[in-house]
Amino acid sequence: VTIAINPDDAQVLRDAAVELRALAEGVKEVEIVERMSIRRGGVIVETDAGQLDARLEEQLSLVETVLQPDWSKPEANGQSEKQTSESETGEQKEES
Repeated sequence: VTIAINPDDAQVLRDAAVELRALAEGVKEVEIVERMSIRRGGVIVETDAGQLDARLEEQLSLVETVLQPDWSKPEANGQSEKQTSESETGEQKEES
């Protein structure tokens, strides 16, 4: 397992290394890598199974994506499905 962090956070992580190893059952080695490209408080964990990017900017990007309406869906732009289908066909159905 490789844990990449900002150099200013490295000592805190090294101080917690014993606890980290105890939590990570089956992990033989934990390597701490310092990267200036990672802002303070951010972390990227790399394992054989994949990568976890827990940098704040990545988390905020995900939140932004989830909160933005999908304008291709009728509900997102204030139209009902009925209104959308009527506008697409150019016809209006009379309701009885």
